[in-house]
Amino acid sequence: MADRAIFTGAVPHESVGDYHAAMDLFLTASGSETQPLAYTEAMYVGTPVIALATPGARDMIRHEISGLLVEPEEGAEGLAAGSRLLLGEPELHRRIIRGGREFAEGCDYVAVARRLVEVYDKAAELFAGRPRRKS
Repeated sequence: MADRAIFTGAVPHESVGDYHAAMDLFLTASGSETQPLAYTEAMYVGTPVIALATPGARDMIRHEISGLLVEPEEGAEGLAAGSRLLLGEPELHRRIIRGGREFAEGCDYVAVARRLVEVYDKAAELFAGRPRRKS
């Protein structure tokens, strides 16, 4: 793999987006990410994500729409097969780039803040007029 992958080590935070954009694919074998920011960063710059189908990844990735999910027991072989699939099927590759970007754009701080305000407004509406609990 040494002739096909570059392992950079730590990079400055402000350069992370450039590194994500330079990748052909973003693969992760992590089994413990709960809400991986790196997935969203890669999706935002148009780098397709292939991840093990763990709870955090399943929450963020729609298989063959915004990324590829590989069953954990498939491990490295599954990630390699997913890589071959994406690199060999240009339409799937394009669809995942589009779907990933759409997902990532919905994670923008402004969009998330707006959704949070909507949730608070709805909660206030539901509880309006109810007697307050005494503490």
